[in-house]
Amino acid sequence: MRPFQQIQDLPPNIPFGGKDAPQKRTEALGVVRNIQAQLGMSWNDSSDAEPTFHRVDPISYESLTRDASRLDKEPSILGNVLGRQAYSSQIAHGTIFIPPNFDEMMESDFCVIGSLPRLEVELASNKWSSQAKSAKQTLQNAINDAKRLRLPLIIDK
Repeated sequence: MRPFQQIQDLPPNIPFGGKDAPQKRTEALGVVRNIQAQLGMSWNDSSDAEPTFHRVDPISYESLTRDASRLDKEPSILGNVLGRQAYSSQIAHGTIFIPPNFDEMMESDFCVIGSLPRLEVELASNKWSSQAKSAKQTLQNAINDAKRLRLPLIIDK
């Protein structure tokens, strides 16, 4: 879900990405596998073993992404002169988060790839609205699982 995107009520067993989410996910897996190969990582998506799935409350998640979008910053003219960089929120914009620590998110045609450590720092170091509390906890649980299993975290938006 993009910030300020209208909330949809989805029936059980329909992913947040909608009915075409499985197709989008299959396309995204190619990108994930390519990145993992470059980093010497492996993951069998068809396995019944972990990773686990975390279902987040959509209203709380909308609040979290709305709060996070306020973190986006473009440097001022003086900031540009001083070499300050723009900042895009990992929470508001990221779709796939991988274990290596890096600053800039990478964008492909269908997803934005971020850093799992940066996502965790952003989640921990900011104040979130009370409506975002449930989504914050769910996201932290998913981050903990991804770190423990050394796997990417994929958010089905």
